[in-house]
Amino acid sequence: MAESSHFTEADYYQARFDSRAYMNNFYCRPEGHSDEKNYLTFVLECLSRTFSTGQYKGRSLIEVGSGPTIHAVISACEHFDELVLSDFVDRNREEIRKWVKNEEGCFDWKPIIEYVCEMEGTSSSDVVVKLRQRVKQVLKCNVLSENIFYPESIEPADCVITSLCLEAACKDLPSYRDAFCRVAKLLRPGRGNFW
Repeated sequence: MAESSHFTEADYYQARFDSRAYMNNFYCRPEGHSDEKNYLTFVLECLSRTFSTGQYKGRSLIEVGSGPTIHAVISACEHFDELVLSDFVDRNREEIRKWVKNEEGCFDWKPIIEYVCEMEGTSSSDVVVKLRQRVKQVLKCNVLSENIFYPESIEPADCVITSLCLEAACKDLPSYRDAFCRVAKLLRPGRGNFW
């Protein structure tokens, strides 16, 4: 990863990232944004195939860098009792909390959940209930910090997932390597479930 003079710093995301515009543009339908050529369906199908094997299961799963989204844990919710979602941007975490609490005006994940449930042959209403029950924490995370979830301290998980978070947060290869090592330490010893 080459260092870029156009690297976007964390403070910029905190101040200016529009969580709702992001979700409306990229997550309002399973196909995602037209410029991404079905990237979202590809991701949802990969997650479904991965978790449907039953190989990845346990008590807890941590997603590092969820953004304002829940799409990455839809297929996983059948296989883990506790889901911990996280993001650096306050508004992103608030969007997740609003959906988990089913607050008025929360983002409508129904088209995405129904797409996944149709693939997996499950009931979307059951999956919504499980998701809302199993998301136990929505934490602030900073992969550049020694303790990613400072000031919180959480137990290692059976599975850790992350997608595009390290790439967005790290401006060069050394910082990426360091962040990757910190994220890998979130896995319970003896578990190899890092996706």
